[in-house]
Amino acid sequence: MEGNRDSRERAIGRRIAELRRKRGWKQDDLAARAGGVSRQVISKYERGHVHIAAVVLKDIADALNVPIATFFETEDRALSMAELMELPMTYDLVEGFWSLPGDKSRGEILVIVRTLADLPQRELPILAPENDR
Repeated sequence: MEGNRDSRERAIGRRIAELRRKRGWKQDDLAARAGGVSRQVISKYERGHVHIAAVVLKDIADALNVPIATFFETEDRALSMAELMELPMTYDLVEGFWSLPGDKSRGEILVIVRTLADLPQRELPILAPENDR
């Protein structure tokens, strides 16, 4: 059973690291936001080298703005829309997208993104020829 516990500790640590990186934070940033935890301790948590006390895990969850249950879900879980909207990269992407000139440009970018992500293509009325709109 101990091996099982160790693997859970490592999974929680990987999830902390994943969420921290997705926010563009360094370990120092998370340590400062979690309060009372050093960068070295954050590093040990992320590598699963030390046990994380429940109160500290709650502080880390609060700093990352996620429910504590996030650390106990499966690793293949996709981020929720709310979590995605919190990421700095999402803000940059949305800001850049809406600064493009015209609906046609934005529609073409959507096609590129969906193709790269291998997502199903939906009809985009903004890509229709001008006289069809």
